[in-house]
Amino acid sequence: MKKSKIVWVVILLFFLMLSLIACGTNGGSNDGATGDGEEIPPPADSGDPPGSIDLAALKGPGNAPTNLLHQGMAASYEGQIFHVDRMYEGNIWTTSIETGESQLLLEGRLHHLNVSGGVVFAAGSIPPEEGGDGFDIYGIFRINTDGTGFSILKEGTFGVLILQDEYLYFTEVIDGGLYRMKADGSEETLLLEDIYDNVAIINDRIYVMADLDGGYVTNIYEMPLDGSQSPVPIIEDTFGGMFHVGGTDLYYELRDNTSNTYRYDTVAKAQTVFTDKWVNYLNEYEGILYYYWSGRRQDNEDQGFYRRNKDSREETLIFKAENMFDVNIAGGKIFWHDNDAQRRISVMDLDGANQTYVQQIQ
Repeated sequence: MKKSKIVWVVILLFFLMLSLIACGTNGGSNDGATGDGEEIPPPADSGDPPGSIDLAALKGPGNAPTNLLHQGMAASYEGQIFHVDRMYEGNIWTTSIETGESQLLLEGRLHHLNVSGGVVFAAGSIPPEEGGDGFDIYGIFRINTDGTGFSILKEGTFGVLILQDEYLYFTEVIDGGLYRMKADGSEETLLLEDIYDNVAIINDRIYVMADLDGGYVTNIYEMPLDGSQSPVPIIEDTFGGMFHVGGTDLYYELRDNTSNTYRYDTVAKAQTVFTDKWVNYLNEYEGILYYYWSGRRQDNEDQGFYRRNKDSREETLIFKAENMFDVNIAGGKIFWHDNDAQRRISVMDLDGANQTYVQQIQ
């Protein structure tokens, strides 16, 4: 009996070894995917499976810093403008700069668009999968600019999303925190705790407006991209809850009992007064500054959207408007919303002409 038992054990071990050998020669059918949905790039000499990404092709910023401070509604790439169709978050469309023709790229409630290396990155949510639990899927997503290669990069609820070279920087909005990870989902690192928004990247530095000391005073801090050094305050006691970026300059208000808007040159490390009034949703495109001003006149004739040369004090009112929010500029077009009931996004030329609404799914 004892001998028979030993024989069966030997037989079972033999078949177990055969099974392991068979699994080992299965051709790698997991496509490099981890159990949590993050996909690992294949070796350089292998064929790229669906959802893989060439990190070396990601160069520079995925969108203008000030666009990303204003919800990242639009970004341009190789003759196309990628944009959402509703305020704050919406479906992603691609519109030809030359012809104006638009195509739906990805359905969802998406925001903070970044485009580089033929790939679009966005945060937000997409509709539930067929046969799933019926709930929207929240996370960071990527899709090729031609509509192929869709992938859920990371699940969760995220606010800011910034692509700089091969790294994504994002904020987690439930517990708070600024994170960095490679665009393939690897090497995730917590850079700062309790950060939800007001993050910008200029060249090789991160700029954050926050109260990091818990003293009920909001400052603008600077830190390296890898978080290897603690954030250093460069502008103290800001006011208004947000800042803007134009080129390599920061624009903001201070709690100093004035109505000035200040400019900080991140290269020269110098602060100057930009204008003696508070301006909102400032943006820069090809060396020209654009911003909204609520005006001073009782008849509101000076209320609207202005254009100004960066090195001049002369400004031009190009579009009268009672309200303008989240101004983005991409591909020579200005995008914004005015908080209307249909959540529409307006678009117009740089001179304020040809104002219309972007196409929506009906």
